[in-house]
Amino acid sequence: LPLPFYRCEKCGKLTVVGSIEELKKLSSESQVDALPHLHRPYIDDIEITCPDCGAKVKRVSEVGDCWLDAGITPFSTKKYFTDKEFFKKNFPAECVIEMKEQIRLWFYSLLFMSVTLTGKAPYKKVIGFAMLVAEDGSKFSKSGPNNISFNDLVDKTGADVIRYLFASNNMLNDTRFGFSITDEIKRKLLNENKGPKEYYKEPTIKVVEKTKVKKDNKKRKKK
Repeated sequence: LPLPFYRCEKCGKLTVVGSIEELKKLSSESQVDALPHLHRPYIDDIEITCPDCGAKVKRVSEVGDCWLDAGITPFSTKKYFTDKEFFKKNFPAECVIEMKEQIRLWFYSLLFMSVTLTGKAPYKKVIGFAMLVAEDGSKFSKSGPNNISFNDLVDKTGADVIRYLFASNNMLNDTRFGFSITDEIKRKLLNENKGPKEYYKEPTIKVVEKTKVKKDNKKRKKK
């Protein structure tokens, strides 16, 4: 997270830019509008004019932890600066759901930033579910050998199998995930669906057979 701090080397003035509009006023509106986003390295090209002495000032090189950025989500998405009434109607959130690791990460950063700015928690309740782990209980890694591509998984197992796996698992416990497990669920789903299918098919066959017998009897009577 690029910190919006601009310290003037000429007079020592520290300017903290609080919004995109303020950044445009202190620098160049066209330059700011041309930025793909407000992260490095693009934001480093923007220089502001010092409000005290008029010198050109670059942003400090230090960056903030990414969880600072995540912690202001209630304010950046609920129009805290632009529409106070909208913010009041939608704050705090009814419920925030994430994995239990977020207790010390996102849940905490949300709480810290919100209490600092408003004195209130940004949510009424939080739900933390357990982790998704490999079949052997080991942690998944994007760069590790046990990584599974979502597209490959859906192509091989189908989306319903994945839905069943998550819906049937107690969210307090880690969810074991892998092709052996999804194959077993697929067999279970097919067996469960086979019974109703046969049930509906059998009466239909009997009705067809009875209808055929009636038609044959009518033909015999006519003869």
